[in-house]
Amino acid sequence: RRAEPWPEGGVFSISFAGGATISTDRQTLSDGGRALTVADRGFGNVIAGLATSPFATARVGEVIEQFSLEGAAGPTDDYARCEPAAAV
Repeated sequence: RRAEPWPEGGVFSISFAGGATISTDRQTLSDGGRALTVADRGFGNVIAGLATSPFATARVGEVIEQFSLEGAAGPTDDYARCEPAAAV
């Protein structure tokens, strides 16, 4: 989320401190364009970045937002330990 709307379309990328950058064009906007949600496969790199980096930088087009990942390691570790379960 950000105070101003994200640009529509284009490629979303997130870079973590230490060099890993992940990008996709599978993002959607809501809340008047201020909330950006990414849906993709293979989140292992994202989980590792969230757990180990002090900050991340998100980008869509020319819009860049840097944000702290303080406190993300615990919930990220919990998520990574989730076991698959059968769905009904």
